[in-house]
Amino acid sequence: MPKEARLTLGLEPINRYETFLLNNVDQANQFVQKVGPDSLRIHLDTFHMNLEESALVDAVRKAGRLLINMHVSDSNREAPGRGHIDFARLLGALRDMDDGGFLTLEPVPAGSDPLLASRMSKNNDLRDIYARESIDYLKRLEEDLPRA
Repeated sequence: MPKEARLTLGLEPINRYETFLLNNVDQANQFVQKVGPDSLRIHLDTFHMNLEESALVDAVRKAGRLLINMHVSDSNREAPGRGHIDFARLLGALRDMDDGGFLTLEPVPAGSDPLLASRMSKNNDLRDIYARESIDYLKRLEEDLPRA
């Protein structure tokens, strides 16, 4: 008899310009509570949060222990540090929550269709540039956070 596999899904609220299903952390929390948090968690995305949440740090705190992962890009969908999101405060909130989840880099080149722009050969070098910039920037911010 095979062992039962445990699968946990991360539900990502997406901004209203891309879907009408779940757009913010409050809606995601309600959905997870209805389905059951045993196998469903919340996956946040800083780009979508920037469009839908009035306060990003408050949204992270509302997700609380249900937060399983976070896509990280700046307000313009480029690498963190290239827009106006306050990543220092976000990292501080995650640390205060004792979050053991993951941050997943998701910067994409500028353009009306980010998936198309990501596949264009002229943007190939941006993957490495954005990855290095993002990692360096987030590490610097983390190092500068006040120690608990």
